[in-house]
Amino acid sequence: MKMTFFSGVLATIALSSTVAFAQTAPKVFTDADAIVESKKYDMMCNDFGNNEAERYVEKIENEFKYDYEGAEAPTRKVTYFIVSCAAGAYNTTSVLLRVNTYDGKLDPIALATPRTNSKGEVTGWMADVVQSGLSYSSAAGELTSFAKGRGVGDMYVLGTYALHEGDVVLRKYFIDSEEGEGEAPGLVYESTLPLTY
Repeated sequence: MKMTFFSGVLATIALSSTVAFAQTAPKVFTDADAIVESKKYDMMCNDFGNNEAERYVEKIENEFKYDYEGAEAPTRKVTYFIVSCAAGAYNTTSVLLRVNTYDGKLDPIALATPRTNSKGEVTGWMADVVQSGLSYSSAAGELTSFAKGRGVGDMYVLGTYALHEGDVVLRKYFIDSEEGEGEAPGLVYESTLPLTY
């Protein structure tokens, strides 16, 4: 069979597309990759003896459909890694990483936290990549950050975040008591608005 110039060009394009597709298959990230990425951030990992504490990983597979999509739309998936380590006597610090399927890398997620004054009033907002004690509940579909105070019965801070359509959204922030004063501002922020629109 005689090949024309046009059919030769089409065959070359088809072959090039196949090769390019094979080369751009999404990278599958492992726990080890997440640990390497976490070392870019000052997580203050120590075992209370100033030795580098071991980092451990929790992998989250979050599946969703956008609110505006119908039932026939495909389910989407976002993969997260929580990398945590001991930070002192009884706290842990964590970094949340999200798999970026477009760039083929792990992106850090800076979580929102309210800035409060001594009366527990919200005076503004901050965002930080390093958080205290991140954990995930698949049953609730929630991510929490938890920072313990200095001793039994002392203050703690608890943030609750929802995983929604590939985003991490602050829903509630609770401060148990002010720095050793025994005062309890309690709930300093809570969104009562639905995540859907």
